[in-house]
Amino acid sequence: MGLIKLLREGTWYSTCKSDPRFNLSGRGLVGLGDTSKALAAVTALAEELDIEIPEDCQVGYMKD
Repeated sequence: MGLIKLLREGTWYSTCKSDPRFNLSGRGLVGLGDTSKALAAVTALAEELDIEIPEDCQVGYMKD
């Protein structure tokens, strides 16, 4: 089984009940437990807003 089969097109996302500005999503290659795309988006937004990432912010992905 090759690495290419473990990574597939899908959607990464973040959810946050306390601050809906952190409810984000995007498309790309996902898999292998890698949530770096979602974490990068959350971190960039927090820096842009000059605030801390809320503690209840969760990230994940779904393969197509």
